[in-house]
Amino acid sequence: MSLNSNLFYWIFIGCILSVISLEIPRSIVDETTKECLDKLGYDEKKLMTMFDEKFHVIYPHEVTTNVMECYLGKVHMFKENGEHNRDVIIENLVKFIPQFLKDKINEEKATGISKKLYNTCTGENSVQKIAIMHNCVMDNLERVATS
Repeated sequence: MSLNSNLFYWIFIGCILSVISLEIPRSIVDETTKECLDKLGYDEKKLMTMFDEKFHVIYPHEVTTNVMECYLGKVHMFKENGEHNRDVIIENLVKFIPQFLKDKINEEKATGISKKLYNTCTGENSVQKIAIMHNCVMDNLERVATS
């Protein structure tokens, strides 16, 4: 699974990492995300309405549901049984965590943080599962990164 095919999901995970402002770095808005935004008639400002002031994903929320359903229809973030694909999630977290933490870290530290943060989340549908996972990581990142 390519990095680009999963970048939108990593917006959620990546942006939870010590974000100072609610601005998505352009480097992680991939082509699939852009396709979904274009299809829905949304811009990046509209995309940001999916997040609250603590950068938690707002769910249920019309924009969250629309964008994520479009995106998930284009990528394979879940196994056939509906569970998150742990290996893909950790692999991508390792690539994005250093980009969003205040302090620079190496790949080994990023891998350790990613494994600690990974959480098999429950939810009634794939959008809810991603929202729950994102918010779980948001709530625990600082503690895990400094331990």
